[in-house]
Amino acid sequence: MRRNLPAIIVLAFIIAGCGAATTGSSSGSVGPAQTAAASSEPTSPPSAASTPSTAAGTDDCDTTNVTILHQAPAFEAILPASVADRPMAKWSVSGRCWLKVVTGLPPSELDGLLAELQTAEDPRPVDVSSLTYAVAGRSDTTGDPPYFTFVTARAATDKEIQLALFLLFGGAAFCDLATAGDLSAYEERTLAGKQVYVGTTEMLAQNEHQRGRPYLYQNDDYMFLVIADDDAWVADAIGQLP
Repeated sequence: MRRNLPAIIVLAFIIAGCGAATTGSSSGSVGPAQTAAASSEPTSPPSAASTPSTAAGTDDCDTTNVTILHQAPAFEAILPASVADRPMAKWSVSGRCWLKVVTGLPPSELDGLLAELQTAEDPRPVDVSSLTYAVAGRSDTTGDPPYFTFVTARAATDKEIQLALFLLFGGAAFCDLATAGDLSAYEERTLAGKQVYVGTTEMLAQNEHQRGRPYLYQNDDYMFLVIADDDAWVADAIGQLP
C-alpha cells in the first residue's frame, strides 16, 4: 500500500485511533473516522421513503445519520440481504460524499485534499466518481451481533484504489492504516470456496459498534471487507458475494 496520501486523511484516522474508538460512542465528541465507523450501525432497516436521490457531490450528503443514505443502490444489492438468518440493513455513499463521511471535511477542504493527490508522478485528477462504498450491518441493534460487510469498487488507477482502501480501512477503524493493506500480516484461508485473508482482533477497534476480525476478499471488480468473530457467519456472508 502506498503511504503518501495527504497527511490530513491519516490525521483524521489517527484522531479516532483504537484508543479513542474503544471508549467512544456514536453520539460522543470523537474524530470523524470514529463517527463513520460507529454510524455503520443502523438503528433500523432504512425505508424506501427515506431514500435520497443518487449523488456523488456533498450538497446532498447529510452525515447526521448516514444510514439513511442510498447513493449507490447497485452496490447495496451486491451485499447479502441476510446473514445467518438475520436481516441486514444497508446504506451507501459515493464520490465526494464518501470523503465527507469519513473525514468530516467541508467541501472547500475536500477540494484541497483531492488537489494534493495530483503529484508530479501522476498529475491526473482523482476521478471521484470511482469512489463507491456500501455497508450491510445488523438491523437489530439489541439482538444481533455487531458484524458488517463492506464493498467498494476497484477503481481504474492505483491512486484511486489506494484512496478507496484508506477510506475503507479508516471507516472500519483499523488501528494502523499504514499496514492495514499488507497481506503478509493476514492468514490466507479458503472460505465458501473463495480466497480470503483473515486478520486479527488487534487490527481493529473493538467496541459496542463492531466486534471481530477483518476478512479481506476481492475480485476483478470489487474489494470487500467483512468484520465478525464468527467464521460461520463470515462464510455465509462471503458465500453470497460475487
